[in-house]
This record gives sequence, C-alpha cells and structure tokens, in this order.
Amino acid sequence: MTTPAALLIAAHAICTTLGYGGLIVGNVALAFVARRGETQATAAAFGAVVGIERLFGPLLGVGVLLGIGTLAALHLPGSAPWLIVTYLVIVVGLVLQGAVAVPFHLRYLRASENGAVMPDEHAARTATWIAAAFAAMFVVLVTLMVARP
Repeated sequence: MTTPAALLIAAHAICTTLGYGGLIVGNVALAFVARRGETQATAAAFGAVVGIERLFGPLLGVGVLLGIGTLAALHLPGSAPWLIVTYLVIVVGLVLQGAVAVPFHLRYLRASENGAVMPDEHAARTATWIAAAFAAMFVVLVTLMVARP
C-alpha cells in the first residue's frame, strides 16, 4: 500500500472515530447530567451537546467522505456486500442525527432558554438511547471494516 493511501485510510479512521466518539460521549454526558435532576445543569448540558454536534457531526461527515475517497484511491468496487451494509448503517445514522438527535437537543435547549422546565428523566432516557444507537452503529461499522464479510 502506498503512503498516500495509508494516510487516507488513517485520516478516514481518525475522523470517523472522533466523529462518532464525540456524538456518543456528548449524549452519555447529557444523560448523566439529566439524571441528576438539576434543571440549570441539564439546560447547560443541552447547550454543550448542540455545540458538540456542530463540531463532531461534520467531522464524522468528513470521515465518511474520506472513506469514499479511499474506495476511489484504492480502486475498490463500491458494490461489495459489506460496503452496501456500511452505506445503510451510515444512512440510518444520518436519519437518527437529523430526525431524532438534533431536533431533540434543540427542542430542549430552546425550551430551557424560554424558562420552560422539561422532564429530566425523559431527557436522560432519550440521550441514553441516542448514545446507545450511535455506539451500536460504530461497533457495526468497525466490524464491517475489519471483517469485510
């Protein structure tokens, strides 16, 4: 393998790992804070998670694009079954982020900015599910990348 290809693979692995890691850790931290039941701390945590999403979401996107670039650089066929499953997992992740995680975080953040008190147990439960879903996707993707069934 050439050095540029190795660097491309390394950049892909680093960006996707950091991207998923940031999204997972942000939601895990949010769940822990929300479970404490302190309204102001929970509101601050939602603000932090929105900031985290704005940083790590695009980083994950760059990692995915680098993965596609790796396919092209190594002249790998994009129609391998393990890659098709990978694409599906990525689409599920995009849907989770765009249709569930971001609206959930923004809804709670806006409510707290307007002085509304939202139920912390719901916030903790939802953040836990989001973190678990991203963690499961990350494990599936790493397994697919390593095992290439």
